[in-house]
Amino acid sequence: MPEIEGTRMYVVTRKLHALKPIFRSMRQQKGDLSLNVEQAKEFLATAQELLAHDRHDETLLLVEHYCRIVLMKDVKLEQSMLRQRAKMQWLKEGDQCSRIFFRKVATRRATKQIYQIKGLDDNMINEPEDIVAEFVRYFEALLGSFRQERELNLQHLRSRATHVLTKEEGDMLVTQVTRDEVKDAFFDIEEDKAPRPDGFPAGFYKAAWPIVGWEVTYAILEFFHHGRLLKQINSTIISLIPKELFSGYNQQRKPPWCALNVDLRKAYDMMEWDFLFAVLRLYKFPEIFIGWIRECVTTTTFTIALNGGIHGFFAGARRLRQGDPMSPYLLVLVMEILGPTIQQKIEVQGGFLYHWQCEETRLFQLSFADDLQLLCRADESSIRVFKEGLDDYSALSGLHTNAAKSQVIFSKAAQPLKHTIVSTLDFQEGELPVTYLGLSLIASRLSISDCKPLLIKIDKRLQCWASIQLSFAARIQLIKSVLMSLQIYWAMAFILPKGVIKEIEKWFRQFLWKGASTYGYSKVFWNQVCRPVEERGQGIMDIVSLNRTLISRHIWRIVSKSSGSIWVKWICIMRLQGKSIWTVEANSRAWGWRKLLGLQHILLPHIHYKIGNGELIYILQDPWHPMGILMAIFPHGPYHTHTWADMLLREVIHNGV
Repeated sequence: MPEIEGTRMYVVTRKLHALKPIFRSMRQQKGDLSLNVEQAKEFLATAQELLAHDRHDETLLLVEHYCRIVLMKDVKLEQSMLRQRAKMQWLKEGDQCSRIFFRKVATRRATKQIYQIKGLDDNMINEPEDIVAEFVRYFEALLGSFRQERELNLQHLRSRATHVLTKEEGDMLVTQVTRDEVKDAFFDIEEDKAPRPDGFPAGFYKAAWPIVGWEVTYAILEFFHHGRLLKQINSTIISLIPKELFSGYNQQRKPPWCALNVDLRKAYDMMEWDFLFAVLRLYKFPEIFIGWIRECVTTTTFTIALNGGIHGFFAGARRLRQGDPMSPYLLVLVMEILGPTIQQKIEVQGGFLYHWQCEETRLFQLSFADDLQLLCRADESSIRVFKEGLDDYSALSGLHTNAAKSQVIFSKAAQPLKHTIVSTLDFQEGELPVTYLGLSLIASRLSISDCKPLLIKIDKRLQCWASIQLSFAARIQLIKSVLMSLQIYWAMAFILPKGVIKEIEKWFRQFLWKGASTYGYSKVFWNQVCRPVEERGQGIMDIVSLNRTLISRHIWRIVSKSSGSIWVKWICIMRLQGKSIWTVEANSRAWGWRKLLGLQHILLPHIHYKIGNGELIYILQDPWHPMGILMAIFPHGPYHTHTWADMLLREVIHNGV
């Protein structure tokens, strides 16, 4: 290869580009990998048949051994290819589930083909060339529209910012990056994740690191030194692929409340870059760091992946790239500005009434990335504050509400005000239960019907495997690594109803003992199957125990006064009210809170306090003493007076004693 001149990053891209025809030629020489496997099987079968007639022929023994090696090599290549195409990250190395791979590949191909679309003029488009042109035109208008950069100043919101970086924190962000850190970052990426448009996934760099590692490392370090990124490096393919506060919403005698589930239209795609940089300056990010972010964000170019082909090439004028590990953090920083914007409206205009049990904590917003929920009393003045705050935020950030997908949920007492509020916001009217962050928000106890999304998800996964003949060991592995993980998110938020747990366990038993067959029966009690392998079980987690363990984590967060948690702060103010989690009574109507307190007696024997400064420990209410909770041991002690009941251990510690 002739000497390539230019920056280190340019040299790396040109060398990788030169490798593509070589790899393509090598791939063509391999031929059809699946056909190679079938031919290798035939050769091995022929060799074994000949060997059966003369078992002492050394030549035939060598031929049979060679055919076996060739088959194993071809099978490994085929599985590697299928694994990449199937995108099944949950299958571990060594799993030989070729039928699952084939089925997954076929499903992905079938669901990712687009044969007909409706154009912007409402006419149906059927021709492949016209479909491609329409998509390129749409995304170029959405992402590549030129916009003059604005000079935004958000310093008036600094006093309301949740946290502004200190000089020490800013210096940490621009600390010199080392070669070892670059290598560690590469090797943390999954083998088949993050392939760039040139087709080189992370697995290539890992395998060839002794050869390409030093050049790639210095190319990346060059970016941190000069702050410049090639467009070839920053190109993106757009793939086209066709609780607590709601308790009492069903009661008429409660005050009128409402909750707004706000859907932001294409939050990542519509992000204005100048607003992002203004937010970073508001939080006092170093200018060098902002320059790195600017270079990564503003140099993006886009192509469209459609029906197996790559089409179009255009530069972007807005957007955060979805799938980039950095994008969610930047979006969270941008979303943090919505709260201060609305808070400023509340203070200036007045007349805003907080939602039930939210005034003490000044809580009116819950958000996780672009999932946004706003809470207030159901009255026109409060809704107008939200409306104006959202409009101001949209004008600055480019993030606009999607009225067709945004909803207002009303309590029963707010029914007479529905028409006025819905017309003011131009949102849709919703009703409980609604889904927020993948979970059902309910006004009363969790029922089996509320858990239907979870049951449907598990059932769909089982249906995918229904027609596949899997070994017993494979079914065990799928239950452990896939099916159990589907319910963990729900089990962290709710005590699942017994009926739901029984239904899930029934499906697991049927899948384990029957598989794709309609016949079969449970050969061992399910509780024996759920025992550890050391106790002659299969190591499948018991759902009830798993559920309790995950929910118990919330009690630990309350006990340790988890900093930064809005939920813990709200619980301490509204539910505990100066009491300990171990002595508070479950007198609330909230079903979730009562269920959580029902785990007190299970956890208490396993709780051990290590005394520090005593700031978080109640003398009488917490089990810090070896004897247990002193209030329970001495029922007629001095705890009747509020002075003793609320006293912290730090108040009696003197010089560490």
